[in-house]
Amino acid sequence: MLEIGSGNIRIFYGNKDIVGVYSENNKPLYLRYEKLYFGIIINECNRYSALKVLHKTDVALVDDDYVIVELVKGIHPNTYIENERATRAILLPPNYFDIEVGGKFEIIE
Repeated sequence: MLEIGSGNIRIFYGNKDIVGVYSENNKPLYLRYEKLYFGIIINECNRYSALKVLHKTDVALVDDDYVIVELVKGIHPNTYIENERATRAILLPPNYFDIEVGGKFEIIE
């Protein structure tokens, strides 16, 4: 089911990790899933729109070093997030990580 993008990765934050995938597409890719069970890193993306989101998702906008510059936990329909310092968006299951602005993700390919 993790056919999005190129290869699976591990997304680490604190003492937890989750499987993830990269994507070059900034559309809400997980809409075809009943619930998001993995992380999606959208490259070259500094904004995210949840206009058609079917379920809550945590969205972190990060810079080149994967430091969180903008965060919305449990994003819901008709929500928009943007930050000009961001270079990627990371979509995660709600409340999976205890993330906060200024925190840093580690990515293992």
